Amino acid sequence: LRSASSGLQRKYLQEVNKVTEPWSKRVDVALQQMVLAHEIFKEIVLQVFDIHSNELMKTISQFEVAHIQLKDGGDGIPSILLPERIDLLNEWQLVDEAWNEFKEFQTIFTPADIRHLEKSLLNLVTHLETMVPLLAIEDVKEPEKFPWAVCIYSVLASVLAMACCIMMCAISKYRIRKTTQKEKLEEV
Repeated sequence: LRSASSGLQRKYLQEVNKVTEPWSKRVDVALQQMVLAHEIFKEIVLQVFDIHSNELMKTISQFEVAHIQLKDGGDGIPSILLPERIDLLNEWQLVDEAWNEFKEFQTIFTPADIRHLEKSLLNLVTHLETMVPLLAIEDVKEPEKFPWAVCIYSVLASVLAMACCIMMCAISKYRIRKTTQKEKLEEV
């Protein structure tokens, strides 16, 4: 049943990804992480009852690769945009803590520990469910601030330079006029 629902989920998300933005791939990865967490739980429980499978380490590796992709990006998935998406980074860190706690149970040996493993799984899935809506929000990079201070000081410097030039022109025009008037008086 789980593999059938996982297959339907993949088909649905493939169609959605065709018409949506790259950030929706992050949602797909987070949803796949939920499925992988349940698979890891199943594999650990099977180990407790001496039904060994070679899939546990492979599934853990897939989860960890997807977990790192959500933070650092890669394979068509954008990385967490900082400082704009600090909310997403904080939730990723909570998922990371829950994952590390859940991962510790891969070596349990008694059926009594299964209850603790189940609580850890629920904690991990709860944090992943909380992170999915945050992943669905498109990252919008904050535009760079316009350097108003530089513009204002540049305009003031230009105005001051123009005022100085105008004053110099006025002074030299006044001196030229004065010397021409003196020369005319001397001629007369």
